[in-house]
Amino acid sequence: MANDDLFELLGNSKDPAKVNKHIKKCFEGIKKLSISSTPIPGKKGDNFSFDVIEIVSPEDEIVRLSNKIPVENGVEYWLKQV
Repeated sequence: MANDDLFELLGNSKDPAKVNKHIKKCFEGIKKLSISSTPIPGKKGDNFSFDVIEIVSPEDEIVRLSNKIPVENGVEYWLKQV
């Protein structure tokens, strides 16, 4: 992974779609993460909570996680849980 990729990954830690495009550079066996979005009650606009629910391999095999991993705090925290 190049430094530019790392900086973009860290800078966009709250936007899972932007983080997801760098996943295959971080982990050889992961093509992408399936991420669900849920509107946050009582908040207007684009306020969603995100959870990692599946891991997709380069061969398109899907591993459903038994526990959702919340996408919160910095990417270094929730990505470690993946």
